[in-house]
Amino acid sequence: MKKHLFFVLMLMALSLTATAQNKKIAILETVDKKGNVPYGVSLQLRSNLTYAISNTPGYEGYDRVDMASIVGEHDFQRTGLVSDEQIRQLGIMTGCDYILVAEAAVYDVRHILITAKILNIETASVERSVPPQVSSTDPDEMQLACVELANMLLGFEKPKTGLITKAGSLFYLNGQRLTEGEYMELIMNCPEAWLSYEKGCKQRKTGWGLLIGGPILGVGIAAILISQSGVGNDFRLQPIGIYTGVGIICGSVGASIALLTTGKNKKENCYKVYNEYCAQPKTTLSFGPATNGVGCGLYLNF
Repeated sequence: MKKHLFFVLMLMALSLTATAQNKKIAILETVDKKGNVPYGVSLQLRSNLTYAISNTPGYEGYDRVDMASIVGEHDFQRTGLVSDEQIRQLGIMTGCDYILVAEAAVYDVRHILITAKILNIETASVERSVPPQVSSTDPDEMQLACVELANMLLGFEKPKTGLITKAGSLFYLNGQRLTEGEYMELIMNCPEAWLSYEKGCKQRKTGWGLLIGGPILGVGIAAILISQSGVGNDFRLQPIGIYTGVGIICGSVGASIALLTTGKNKKENCYKVYNEYCAQPKTTLSFGPATNGVGCGLYLNF
């Protein structure tokens, strides 16, 4: 009985020690100097940064910090500045080791510009900062952007693996063939590659919509105009209807083909994005026949 109790106490002590070693970071309200970033976007940015930091080994993120009791919230939102004394007070109040200050500004209709820095509580100095990053306001894409931003701020190295190579429709990693599930798992664990894959899917979906809906719309408008061509002996609507219908059909088909092609390329080539951002190459070069039996291929094995 005493031995069991001893082991339980040891496990509790180790757990408390591991928790105590985690660095705590207080994520303050998002700074919006121009006041034109929607509140929902600012809240989403702050929440995603908290989530990304809390899921980084060795760190804990806190975003429920009462700014108003320490620094004027309006002035902070307008300037993003905090004094050395205010930084120390925040440290005492929250028990955190660092403070994260993120600033957002409207980049265009669908994107925001984000910059961030981490302040050291003890020294009241900037521990680390990152250059401005452009992020979509789409929830999924912003979450990926915040993961990347947190990695840069914390100096956290992403897991590195070998490069993915492609032969025909098959993918290989370090010379081993990947199943579809294994390939997609690698892509999903690389924010940049997954973003490229999702954009490709969206573009193809939009392309198919145009390809189906465009001709239907063109024929419908042409039919309406042609049907009105004899009303009041005004036959000018007949050629207008024909030209309008043909124009809409041609335009929608052309746009759909462009979107389908671009989307397909992004989906199929997202492994190249993975290789650029999330892979660590080795240096082996080999020659061999292509796996589809046609021609001869030059392969880089990593």
